[in-house]
Amino acid sequence: MNLYLAIGLLVTAFLSGFQVANWRADSHQAEQDRQRAQDAMKAVRAGDRAAEAFEASQQAAKARGLAIQRRVIDEVRKPDASTACLSDDGLRILSDLATSSNAARGVAPAVPAASSPE
Repeated sequence: MNLYLAIGLLVTAFLSGFQVANWRADSHQAEQDRQRAQDAMKAVRAGDRAAEAFEASQQAAKARGLAIQRRVIDEVRKPDASTACLSDDGLRILSDLATSSNAARGVAPAVPAASSPE
């Protein structure tokens, strides 16, 4: 009877060893999965920070553009700006300059060429 008991204990210990090895493997796999999830969350947070920084720079650029636009409107509305006009030749020169500059950069003209009155 003691022999059967000893064999039973040996078999139980042997199988328990396999079970403990499986638990350790599962624990190791769970730790790796947790680490991957943390790395993914760090990447997501870094992407969110980059997106927030981009949005902030876009808002700042928009605010700078609006400030410049307001300054231009203020300058145009000044009394001496409305009385100081360019001659027709001056306007043509500026138009030709803008057209040549846009053509050099490959930009299409905003206003089609006007036909000259005859």
